[in-house]
Amino acid sequence: KNIKDKIKHNRFDDIKKYQLLLTKGAQLPPPLYISGRCINYIGGNVDDNLLFILDGARRITAHILNKCNPKILILDLKDNANKN
Repeated sequence: KNIKDKIKHNRFDDIKKYQLLLTKGAQLPPPLYISGRCINYIGGNVDDNLLFILDGARRITAHILNKCNPKILILDLKDNANKN
């Protein structure tokens, strides 16, 4: 109920659609995140340790409503400071 009251109607409909698909056993594409380190590498200026979602917020919410943990993809760069 709290989610429905705080987002646009079409976003809520998408979340409910994903939730139903997950309930039926569908395998949805994993949500995609990018690290601050990657963003800075391509010219950004953010904290290296932050994560930003690029795609999949509705799917994450549907997983939460179904009380299950999704597999996610995280784009990150290796820290070369500890290189031997």
